[in-house]
Amino acid sequence: MNAEEEGIRGDPRETERQHIEDYFAHATIVTTEPEQIIIMCNIDQSVATAQLPEKTVKATLHDSQGPLRRRLLWPMISAAWFVAAFPLGVHFHSSRLFVCAAIVGAFVAALARVLLPRASPRLATLRCRTGAVRIRGAGLLNDTLRAKDVVGATTARFGERFVLSLALGRRVHPLQLELDSLDDVKIVCEALGVGHHGYGAVSFDLEVRAIDVAETTARVLFAALLLALSIFVVGDITDDWVTFPFLLALVSTVLVALLWGLRSYKRPTLVLRGDAMHVGEETRWKGIHYESVSAIETTPTHIVLRSAVDTHAIPAKPVWWLRDGMSARERELLVAQIDTAVRRAHGKSAFKDDSSQALAPLRRGSMSVAQWLVHLDGIAATANGGAGYRGGITFGTDELRRTFEDPDAEPELRAAAGRVLSKLSPAEARLRVGPVLETIRDESVRKRIAILLDDDAERAEREIDEHERRHLDRAVRRL
Repeated sequence: MNAEEEGIRGDPRETERQHIEDYFAHATIVTTEPEQIIIMCNIDQSVATAQLPEKTVKATLHDSQGPLRRRLLWPMISAAWFVAAFPLGVHFHSSRLFVCAAIVGAFVAALARVLLPRASPRLATLRCRTGAVRIRGAGLLNDTLRAKDVVGATTARFGERFVLSLALGRRVHPLQLELDSLDDVKIVCEALGVGHHGYGAVSFDLEVRAIDVAETTARVLFAALLLALSIFVVGDITDDWVTFPFLLALVSTVLVALLWGLRSYKRPTLVLRGDAMHVGEETRWKGIHYESVSAIETTPTHIVLRSAVDTHAIPAKPVWWLRDGMSARERELLVAQIDTAVRRAHGKSAFKDDSSQALAPLRRGSMSVAQWLVHLDGIAATANGGAGYRGGITFGTDELRRTFEDPDAEPELRAAAGRVLSKLSPAEARLRVGPVLETIRDESVRKRIAILLDDDAERAEREIDEHERRHLDRAVRRL
């Protein structure tokens, strides 16, 4: 067996290791910290990149609900009482002890929302890295925000500070961060893949209605009834193992039905989108375009938006205990975000430097995949040629880098900018590929960009054609 055959039949891990070593032989070493080197390998390609260093930012955190573990604190305590009720009754041979333990569990479950009020603002430390922001120093509000969990984001100036509101897929209420400087905002946004223009839509529960007060009252009344039942049990009214559990089950059923009916009523909601805000509940919505708003005023119970032809009074009475609705500070933050959106629509806010016009030659247009790849590689070769670059192309690596990293840019243009950048400046591209891919939420876009960065044009063409075919098939099946 010759050496070539031995290499083919040898340990595949050794072959992969040699492949990686060959790849790094032509790479520029940008850090001496081994824990900052990340290698992503698959059958088609290997990408080497340096993980961007973690950045720390101070912020005031507004999170009325908190992460899941905080919301489940009292329900878990209630469940523990229910689980312990039967063993306690059997161990001590006491029906009263069994019933009392079960009643305590139901008592805690009934008052869970009352016993756990809305979380107060916390000064927190944000540890930002590619694709995630870890919230630390906030006690039970500590959490990890991942780019893929963000379904909406908006930023605004708030006095001398800035506010970033994040809608998370697993939360009902948005999480809001007060940050000291625009640089801090950029650090957090870059970590989560949020662009200059924000992302998606952010919804706010405007106020606590009478129906919410009725729900809380029902919970308190039910807890009082449970307390009375426990007094009867302790007072040795009966030793029957059937009567009290039956009564408890009956009352619990009535409560669950009542609470379910109360929660079916929707609270007034305000949704901030890119071009307009929407106010309403369920199917009754009113759209208000930002450019139509001429003035914003606040009263103790409303946010008033005035325009040339109409006045919109949005109910927004602050709350201090219940987790629903907004606190006084959160209402101020919402007003600041509406004001920033209105100013932006009226052209009074700074606009982002847009490089898309300069990169227009990179667009695919009506070209096939093969023609487009040849076109992009030709532009890269021309740019490396000196005279041709200055004579016909009006962009450089700075514009390519900004577009490749810009979450607001068109996916096609980002992919094209990444391919040309990888040809012009391979070392710089290696540093940026990993962070960019980690902050892209759309799996289809992430896959397309990763394919287009492959140096092998024929393989990239084949995989893009296959990717587009699968994407079209899925679209047809949804029709």
